[in-house]
Amino acid sequence: MVQSQARVQDARAEEKWLLDRLDSPLPQLGAFLPGQALERGSQQSDLRAPRRVSMNQRLARVESEFPLQITSAEEDLLRVLLVSRRERTQWMLGASRLFLPEVERALEAEEVPGELRFLPLAASAWDPDFQGGGRAGLWGFDAPTARLYGLQVNEQVDQRRHPKLSSRAAARRLKDLHEAFADWRLALAAHGAGPAVVRSAMIKAGPQAGYEQMRVHLPVQARGLVSAFVAGVYLSMFHKDEELIPARVQLPDSMVWIDLETALDLDRLSAPLGVSSDLLKAWNPHFLNGLAAAEGEDDLWLDAALQESFEKALPGLTALAPLEQERQVVATATVSQALAYDDLETTSLYVVRRGDNLGRIASRYDVTVSQLRSWNGLRGDLIYPGQELVLHAPPPPSRPGGEYYTVRRGDTLWAISRRTGVSVGRLEGLNPEVHPRSLRPGMRLRLQ
Repeated sequence: MVQSQARVQDARAEEKWLLDRLDSPLPQLGAFLPGQALERGSQQSDLRAPRRVSMNQRLARVESEFPLQITSAEEDLLRVLLVSRRERTQWMLGASRLFLPEVERALEAEEVPGELRFLPLAASAWDPDFQGGGRAGLWGFDAPTARLYGLQVNEQVDQRRHPKLSSRAAARRLKDLHEAFADWRLALAAHGAGPAVVRSAMIKAGPQAGYEQMRVHLPVQARGLVSAFVAGVYLSMFHKDEELIPARVQLPDSMVWIDLETALDLDRLSAPLGVSSDLLKAWNPHFLNGLAAAEGEDDLWLDAALQESFEKALPGLTALAPLEQERQVVATATVSQALAYDDLETTSLYVVRRGDNLGRIASRYDVTVSQLRSWNGLRGDLIYPGQELVLHAPPPPSRPGGEYYTVRRGDTLWAISRRTGVSVGRLEGLNPEVHPRSLRPGMRLRLQ
């Protein structure tokens, strides 16, 4: 009875986790075709609960490095996707084709399994502007991890929302996590909740335990991502068998990235291109204030059909550039003030322990609860054991034992990984108390 109640509670938690993504506003990435937006399947009036046996028979035909199997957890989420949120699922399947070329190229470059192209369905409901629980973008990166993999996250630009750069970072991140855990489900769980959480679950479940035995020790952010990924793979590959018709969204035939030499105002850019500024912002959600900043590479994402119009309009737009540059300088100054803590030697990463709460952690490090919320993108006071929090306070001392590496001037985790042969994901898992920005000469990192 107790196990049954726990199972129901877990299922409800995972369903809520998924609904937080599905119930966000639809991104305005393109117009729905008149009269055909979010079509319904011919059997819509006679929907039945998903049939686990037939689903697993279909998945058994898929060659994959993942153990793709529909259990009761995936079946519960599929019921949400196929029944209560069927129309949102149709939209996701239709709109995903805008991003899939960038996603697939990034995965191929890192030689990771192609099935990972369906992970954004689980992580963000294919919404590049997704934000929730301190995570954002197609891949659901948190800010510290995004910065570790070279993405900018500040008040002006959030490259977690950049379809190309975030996909590259996600491919490297998942590859590192798989090297650390040697199991793709554990890699996904670590992406969803952090490596320290997965290592804690491994210890609790025992050395011989598999993922299913470890699952009960994982928070909803971890197990929900794994279950939703399997459900997403199934729907993306077998939606026709479920009579699920992808929404016919009028998307560009192809997109092109444009390198900018100067900042541009998206509101001013819309008129010469003949498209709404809302659509430009939906294509480029990584620009947070409507100003397309010149970052030097793959700055602006446009419909390829608009590239000629853009090039013709560019001289007139650059004549106004000083205004945009002034706005960019002001925004950058504001960002520098907001991120001033990143330059302090006291920046560290704290792993939440059982019994912790924000008030206790704030008191221990002599900071305020409001600061903790601000540094970690938290809206409330809910935290869970194993969660990683950014702290602008001295890191707790490392425990002795094992083989160590002493940090040198100019070191980064990537440089240390190259020098020692230990992957970034493994370094991060072995040293959960160390934040990438807190690396200082003389610090000691575990290597095994």
